[in-house]
Amino acid sequence: ALVGATLIGLMTSHWIAGPIVRLNEASKKIAGGELDQTVEVKGVNELETLADSFNQMAEKLRQYFRTLEQTNEELEQRVIERTAAWRLSEEKFASAFRSSPDPIILSTLVEGRLIEVNDSFLQLGNYTLEEVIGYTAAELNIWVNLEDRNRIVQMLHESGVVRNQESNFRTKSGEIKTVLLSAEL
Repeated sequence: ALVGATLIGLMTSHWIAGPIVRLNEASKKIAGGELDQTVEVKGVNELETLADSFNQMAEKLRQYFRTLEQTNEELEQRVIERTAAWRLSEEKFASAFRSSPDPIILSTLVEGRLIEVNDSFLQLGNYTLEEVIGYTAAELNIWVNLEDRNRIVQMLHESGVVRNQESNFRTKSGEIKTVLLSAEL
């Protein structure tokens, strides 16, 4: 009787443990990214229910990942489109900047370091690009009256914009030129 009970116990253990092992193996595969896992269990109602729940979960994961992949592709396309639009906008700005007949300077506000200038500015001041980029207006001695610069900076801090302010600038050769200055933050 003991041998019979042991054999029945082993068979029952195998009958219950087999589906659990298959569920465990499928779970590990799903965790590893293999989402096409399903488990079939016959004979033990509770394990059949667990297997059905597992299969539903696996299907939802597949759906979520398909949706995620589709969303990712859409986002990548948007990035490509926006990058192209940004480049076009940048090219238009650069073209307008370079070809403007008005002298234009892009500089830092606090120290007045020149970041970019157009050809009209270079011609007005008799400079080369290498002589001005990276230097401050003070280092180049451009402002005839530093109070003008301080006034312009103050106005920019207060309102963010300055329009048509008369000021005197010094060229590379020391010649003084009166200009109308406009600026924005």
